[in-house]
Amino acid sequence: MKKRTMLIRFGFLLAVVALIAACKSEYESGGILHFTQGRFEQALENFELAIAEQPENGSAHLWMGRSLAELERDQEAVEALHKALDLDPTQAEMVDNTLGSYWSKRYNSGLASFMNALKSREAGQDAKAREELLAAQDRFERAILFEPDSVKNYMNLARVNYQLGDMDDALSLFRQAKSMSEGDARVQTQLFGIFQDLGTAALETTDRQSLETALALLGDAEQMRATPEKMAEVHFNIATAHYILTELDPDQTAMHLVQAEKYYRKVLTVDDQDPMTLENLALVLLEQGEIDQALEIGQQRLDLDPTDAEGHLLMSRLRKAAGDDRLANGHLLFVQIRSQGDDVPLADIREHASEYGPGSDMLKTLRDRGAPKEIKEFAAGFTPYEAWFYWMEGRVYVFQKGEEKFRLTFRSLTREEVEELTAS
Repeated sequence: MKKRTMLIRFGFLLAVVALIAACKSEYESGGILHFTQGRFEQALENFELAIAEQPENGSAHLWMGRSLAELERDQEAVEALHKALDLDPTQAEMVDNTLGSYWSKRYNSGLASFMNALKSREAGQDAKAREELLAAQDRFERAILFEPDSVKNYMNLARVNYQLGDMDDALSLFRQAKSMSEGDARVQTQLFGIFQDLGTAALETTDRQSLETALALLGDAEQMRATPEKMAEVHFNIATAHYILTELDPDQTAMHLVQAEKYYRKVLTVDDQDPMTLENLALVLLEQGEIDQALEIGQQRLDLDPTDAEGHLLMSRLRKAAGDDRLANGHLLFVQIRSQGDDVPLADIREHASEYGPGSDMLKTLRDRGAPKEIKEFAAGFTPYEAWFYWMEGRVYVFQKGEEKFRLTFRSLTREEVEELTAS
């Protein structure tokens, strides 16, 4: 092993000697020797003298660029490297390799600082996180100098600026990355995810500025290609941002309601059974004064699962707004009966219904519709109620002392759904 190491070192020294021997300038030779031994200030001084002596020496400019990069004088380094290429086009590969090498160093350093910043923020170390974000910002800005056409530079610098709260700069950089990556499906997919994730995250802080930022980010995502399901998520969040802004931006309430309706309906073209979309759309229509449409959408939400409390609570609110207090209270009572009511045996249902007389609504319902699949009784205060559930017919009758107080209608459940429901 030792012999092999000695051979490698000997070979390296021969290469350096050969390189120095090939140099036209004594200063350039001395500069290369200083550079290979890590004395970059001295190397730079020698290359500057070499260039003063031979201004057209492309090789000296190349080495000066490398020295400046090692000293992190990056703008000057890039200028020197481009000058080297102008003077000697045969150095194109070496210039490209040098630019790529220092880009990689700056980019990877920025990425490491960014990841450390996220970890510090998770640990509650906000001051340290900011310091690391600023370091990442510096690294990515330097990386851009060496590789201005790399989309990854702009994507990550945008993420850093976003974390620092520089929203305008972040959006500008994201859009620049988006423009640069047109035609690159892989990068466009990554950018779609970034726009979507950051836009969704902005929704979590429900102040007006954050919501407007969310709309800007999600709006950019909307202009990109994605699966219908992914785009439906974007449309849902755009609609939700507008819906929340109806309260935070009162001067534009009507516009926000129109946009919220538009985007919730777009979601329904992909999934017409999304419960949250149906519920929110019903409420948007209600605020627009479109009560009939709101009730129609609310019924669709209820029909997804007629046993679900959320659908009945929504319908109660909509019925109340429509001035139908009886059914509004009926949906509320349904929720209470389902959650707190006691089961009534079906075996003696005829005798039970006859207790209220031959003309009772309860007995008439039994004659007309037959026995229900389920009966529950419940007392609201001192008022007793009894609910008969005809699940496969999509009806529930609520009686008080044998008289029908109201009935609710909904989608008919399948036999399998009823069996599962009654078994639980």
